[in-house]
Amino acid sequence: MPLGSKGFLTLTGEFRGDEPTSRGDYDNRIPPLTGPTITSRYGDPRLKDKTAYANAGGVPLGDDWQLYGWAGYQQRNGQSAAVPRLANNPNNVPAIYPNGFLPFITSDIKDLTTALGARGQMAGWNADLSLVYGA
Repeated sequence: MPLGSKGFLTLTGEFRGDEPTSRGDYDNRIPPLTGPTITSRYGDPRLKDKTAYANAGGVPLGDDWQLYGWAGYQQRNGQSAAVPRLANNPNNVPAIYPNGFLPFITSDIKDLTTALGARGQMAGWNADLSLVYGA
């Protein structure tokens, strides 16, 4: 989109949700309780992402300088399976999980980035001055 007489503003966003895949198969290490049992999940994790960005530039500051900047935010949530803990695994608590359990590794990541800068001529040199923040 136009921003002022010579500048521009670009806005982008993305929402993504991927369900997990599993190549886990029947586990022959344990006796079937009510038929064959799958104890694992091997494959892609569950993902849910939200992303938004704004990018601006070319805004005149006098005759020789231009203002620019950007800002972005991402939130990423994931869940991946770890190695299954069978009922006889020393890391299992049989009173809680009598048949063992499949632990999950989860992530909750939030990223923020922003920048503001100006570029132009300074004493015969091309100059670019900017301040960037990220968390």
